[in-house]
Amino acid sequence: MRDYQDGSVYVMGLGKMDKTPISGSNVLYFELDDGCSFIVRPSGTEPKIKVYILGVGATRGKRARAARAAALNRNISALCRGPDLKR
Repeated sequence: MRDYQDGSVYVMGLGKMDKTPISGSNVLYFELDDGCSFIVRPSGTEPKIKVYILGVGATRGKRARAARAAALNRNISALCRGPDLKR
């Protein structure tokens, strides 16, 4: 977690580890193990909290390769089962 109010960086299980390059902002930044993160801060003009969620996903190329691999696996499985003689 990065606390931009006091400029500290905390690592779960290890405690305070480092300083952020900036400080003085009322912002908390949380990083998750899977690469996703979220940011929490108060609104500057309204009485509400804002949450920003940052996700990590596969690129189009990775999704396309995964789809081709899945289709290939289905075809190989069908070949291994042999012809459908129930027709």
